[in-house]
Amino acid sequence: MRIYSRALDADEIASLACADTLEKIAAIPGVQARARAGFEDSRRFMAQAAPNELKQARGRLIELKRQRQSFEDDLPTLMVMEEMAQPRPAFILKRGAYDAADRKSSARRPGGAAADA
Repeated sequence: MRIYSRALDADEIASLACADTLEKIAAIPGVQARARAGFEDSRRFMAQAAPNELKQARGRLIELKRQRQSFEDDLPTLMVMEEMAQPRPAFILKRGAYDAADRKSSARRPGGAAADA
């Protein structure tokens, strides 16, 4: 198990999901092998051969993504609702005919206690 201090992007996750060596990937025929090898090559290039400015830009991108995620995580979420000034009429429906109202109903709590106004 590996634990990271930040959220990984899709390319990094795909690269980690590929545990094969480059030799093993190269032995797989077809498009899938080329795609998997591309992820692994990109990761290795960034780690070993990329110019410093590219590494810095990548680091900045990762930091900005982390900041955005942190900002989104900190946004409060809530449901916005309010009671209607005049509640809609409610009806007890006839058994088997759920489009036919039988008698008018009022807001009550379980047990028959009236709701607070």
